[in-house]
Amino acid sequence: MLDLNSKISSFKKIVWQTEKKKSESELYSSTNYSSDVLEKKKRDLDYKLESYIKKRESFANSRKNQMIAQKIEDEKDIYYQYKNELLDEIIEKLKEDLTAYTKTDEYKKNFKKDATDKLKELNQNDDLVLYVKDSDKDLFDFDVKTLNDDVIGGFIIKDKKETFQYNFTLIKKLEDERYNIGKKLYQVLEKEVKI
Repeated sequence: MLDLNSKISSFKKIVWQTEKKKSESELYSSTNYSSDVLEKKKRDLDYKLESYIKKRESFANSRKNQMIAQKIEDEKDIYYQYKNELLDEIIEKLKEDLTAYTKTDEYKKNFKKDATDKLKELNQNDDLVLYVKDSDKDLFDFDVKTLNDDVIGGFIIKDKKETFQYNFTLIKKLEDERYNIGKKLYQVLEKEVKI
């Protein structure tokens, strides 16, 4: 019986060792598998985190560049508006100077000669009429018509039917020169900004 007990005991030991090895092997396998799964999950999360950080950096840089571009554009708009306001002030000052000039004897002398010469040059069939300011009417010994008060000085020549006109008013000349005045002003401002 001892033999039988001994055999049963040996058998139990063998089964136990086999089961133990099998259990250890499964545990080792399971641990490796779990480690692999965890490692893969960790790599996926690291990749996603890195990708998210790059996207956020890209978005932040893009936003920063947009803000800088908008700031530059706003400053250009302000500078452009400043230049236009300065040009408007210069034009208004020139209008005041021209108004003062129209009251001088030099203006009246030059004005009468220019208006008479231009009328003779253009008036080939005696069908043109000279228009001047009311204050300048007495300079001429022939019939002239009156311009409205918003004209600073100068004259307009129209045909009798008023289908066309030649505008030689000071305000028209000033408007025609506005571009050149602005161009010179902007050149001076650009030179000053660069210094």
